[in-house]
Amino acid sequence: MVLTLFFPIWEKTEPQTGLKIIVNSFKAYETTNPGDAVYASSYIAAIAIVAAVTALISIFKYKNRLFQMKLGLVNSLLMSALIGANVYAIHEVKKIGFTLYEESFDIAFFLPIAGIILNMLANRFIRKDEELVRSVDRLR
Repeated sequence: MVLTLFFPIWEKTEPQTGLKIIVNSFKAYETTNPGDAVYASSYIAAIAIVAAVTALISIFKYKNRLFQMKLGLVNSLLMSALIGANVYAIHEVKKIGFTLYEESFDIAFFLPIAGIILNMLANRFIRKDEELVRSVDRLR
């Protein structure tokens, strides 16, 4: 989720002039004047930071596996909200009205999807570990 803050989410390019509009976690801007925001999307950065902090807390709560699984569920919901926020920001930038542009999704759009998949795998293995610990407790 931290990488989502540094990579672009989406961009559109006008083929004739080479002008690009890039959407990242903080704003959408044109390449001719990157200081001026076409659209402010800082809520994407806020959701990504909260998801990263939740994942970091979850990593260090390894002694309490049930709480760790709950944090994994919350983190999956946050990453789903991040995907929704990405789609919303892209939709809002598309409404600006530049129709002759070629569009492309960049790596930061796909990072939350990879995060959800990895989070599901982590929860699965945490659950397996909890079942193993409970089975060993039964033998005592």
